[in-house]
Amino acid sequence: MREGSVVPAHGCVVKNVVAGKTVGNSSEDRMQDVSVATKADILVVDDDPDISQALLDFLEHDGYRVDVAATGLEALTRSKQLPYSAVILDLGLPDVDGLVVLSKLQEYDPQLPIIILTAFTAPERTAGAVGHGAFALLTKPYNREQLRGTLRRAIGVKAHRAKLGVSAKEYGKLVGVSALTVYHWEQGKSRP
Repeated sequence: MREGSVVPAHGCVVKNVVAGKTVGNSSEDRMQDVSVATKADILVVDDDPDISQALLDFLEHDGYRVDVAATGLEALTRSKQLPYSAVILDLGLPDVDGLVVLSKLQEYDPQLPIIILTAFTAPERTAGAVGHGAFALLTKPYNREQLRGTLRRAIGVKAHRAKLGVSAKEYGKLVGVSALTVYHWEQGKSRP
């Protein structure tokens, strides 16, 4: 797998952007037009403080409300306290294996899209993450635009599934698009 690659596990492209607008007439009251994400709560789970801070800054700049957890246990505790719109999860955590955290988070909220962001590229780890129901798998170092697009799709899919009242598995059947098809589409390739 190459650097910054993304392997989507579910197939649906949803655009979820709200444009900011100019307010007030004085120069003090004016704000530049900015595209921001809808107010969604995101949990970032990574033990590397530099990566956590970079993700926090990046996502807050995009308009998300962000919580950071440095351990798997902290992530599980936080997810019980607040319903998140999505989780960005590293697999290499110091206390609990990321795949265990993935499974527990899905037990708590089966609709929760979990994006794996990891340096692990061994097929048994990456296939395991997608096989355990991760929304997508991105590798470090990550591409900001891929992460932005994947996160928007994840939140949009969660909202759409909730609106339809179906599980993630049922939704995949309804949409009828394979993960491989979406992966090739995102990579700018034709269908396999």
